[in-house]
Amino acid sequence: MSLLRILRNLAVLVILTVGSLGLIPRPMAAASCIGAGAACTQFTQCCSHACHNGRCCNFIYGHYCSSSVDCCSPYVCFRNRCV
Repeated sequence: MSLLRILRNLAVLVILTVGSLGLIPRPMAAASCIGAGAACTQFTQCCSHACHNGRCCNFIYGHYCSSSVDCCSPYVCFRNRCV
């Protein structure tokens, strides 16, 4: 078998593998999560991945917010950013 044929077969294998991975269904977090400020019991319920004191909140400094309810303590919302 020539080197060119081996490389071609390898390329086809890679393309088929990557293509088949795209067919595997994956859960979408945005479709099943709740936004900042909403009540929660565990962090996996929240789009922000933070459930603090029974509510979803943004735990990253500088993250977008519309009110201080969106930000985890000790952050507050100032100019649409958790600071």
